[in-house]
Amino acid sequence: MREISESYRYIVRSPDVRGGNARVEGTRIAVHDVIGLLQNGESVESITATCLPMLTKAQVYECLAYYEDHHRDYAHADNPPILHRKECFVSEGYPSREMFAALTNAEV
Repeated sequence: MREISESYRYIVRSPDVRGGNARVEGTRIAVHDVIGLLQNGESVESITATCLPMLTKAQVYECLAYYEDHHRDYAHADNPPILHRKECFVSEGYPSREMFAALTNAEV
């Protein structure tokens, strides 16, 4: 089964490929793979020339567009998710409770 987004020419999602994550059509290259390369300093040109030469520049740019349309940035949210909070689930005397609280406070 294959689903193509109405808004994206090269991006597809299939439940049986790459865990259903968005990927470049005709490949197993996920959008997050391409974004990871860009975030680590690769340019569109270096991605298409050496990293993933089977992709076109248009496909790389569309991965970036898809990411911009779908990622969530909680940096300025009124109620951002907190990744820890383990201190709320252990007893007062639990040996690592203070460390858990410190991790939660570092996230906020």
